[in-house]
Amino acid sequence: MLIELVEIALAFSASGGQSAPGIDQQLTVISTVWTKRDKCNSILAMRVEFATLAKAPQTWTGKCVAVDGYWRHRALFASKRDAQGRYAQAPFTGRDRRIGIYGTDQVLASAPRQPIRYTAVGLVGQCEDLSKDATFVSGYCHYFFGPYIAVAEMHRR
Repeated sequence: MLIELVEIALAFSASGGQSAPGIDQQLTVISTVWTKRDKCNSILAMRVEFATLAKAPQTWTGKCVAVDGYWRHRALFASKRDAQGRYAQAPFTGRDRRIGIYGTDQVLASAPRQPIRYTAVGLVGQCEDLSKDATFVSGYCHYFFGPYIAVAEMHRR
């Protein structure tokens, strides 16, 4: 799994007069995550039911999987109805009905605005793990907790 990191070193000081306490802080920003096809692809992936992965994501973390669902924006949903629901993108609902999608800029730019059936192929991760050592995480895990797939391939069904 590739994680694009932007590391910024900041040094703060007061201008003029007395210096502020020395604060040297390393910030780690995760802007995107994806999987190379030679590490995980349709041939290598283990087929997993959406509900199985969503209810026990820790079992699948770090594994190459293929999961069917309805892709909309930055998430894969269990059903078309879930993806179209009023609170589909709300962080307080649907945790076991939604899996985050990370990928290359090209993959994310092709995300449908309306739910379309897809198979996501990639490595499973946990938002909680992704943000553990980062100062800031963009994308799906900025707003949600739970599983995500760092996709290598997306196949329309």
